Amino acid sequence: MSAIAAADIAWRSHWLQQVLRDDPDLAPPLNGDIRADICIVGGGFLGLWTAIRLKEADPSLDVVVLEKDICGGGVSGRNSGMLLSAWTKFSTIAALRNDEASLQLIDQSSGAIDGIERFCAENGIDCWFDRVGWIWGATCAAQVGAWQDALGKLAKYGRHPARPVTREEIAAMSGTSAHLAGAFDASAATIHPAISCADCARSPAPRRCASTKRPRCAASAAAVRSRSRHPAARSDAGSSFWL
Repeated sequence: MSAIAAADIAWRSHWLQQVLRDDPDLAPPLNGDIRADICIVGGGFLGLWTAIRLKEADPSLDVVVLEKDICGGGVSGRNSGMLLSAWTKFSTIAALRNDEASLQLIDQSSGAIDGIERFCAENGIDCWFDRVGWIWGATCAAQVGAWQDALGKLAKYGRHPARPVTREEIAAMSGTSAHLAGAFDASAATIHPAISCADCARSPAPRRCASTKRPRCAASAAAVRSRSRHPAARSDAGSSFWL
């Protein structure tokens, strides 16, 4: 392991600054040649979850995650930390495909919140997961009822992701009386995105991580090799991957 320099922490997101100051160790850089069954380029949420799921499906796989910076150094470590279902986008998704595809995506997004909560509990990851819910609120008369289109269409398919709430209910939940009305989705949660990335890289699913600069993660514990601060230079369509 190598430690990240203080100057390389100061400019990062608030989330990453918290994590890196407490645990500045990085995955080792990739030196020399490395062989693996599967190489994943990018140590954000998508790359780390892919590595973990691959190892869960087939523990014999040798998986390597390559990250040119640190795991979570991109948008995965500098977002709002909100876990939301896609139900508010029902009409938009249905317009691109159809109602069935929209329902499938919404159901999967809702299941992902439960999956993240379960994964953190099973692996002892304290990423500040908090099932606080979310309010789609209206602060002016023109916004009141904006949620009814999605809720009405979803109700026809037996989906009821949120319930209407009054101004008084919102004030009791949030402490502000600025909203006239709204819809409350109890399934929504919040997390600390940088802790989530770092601990995903550390999780007990076998794999290897190689980052050019990355906090240790759940994927590492999963036996996934990770290497940081090592950008990929070129990949061939055949069996070779060049760095």
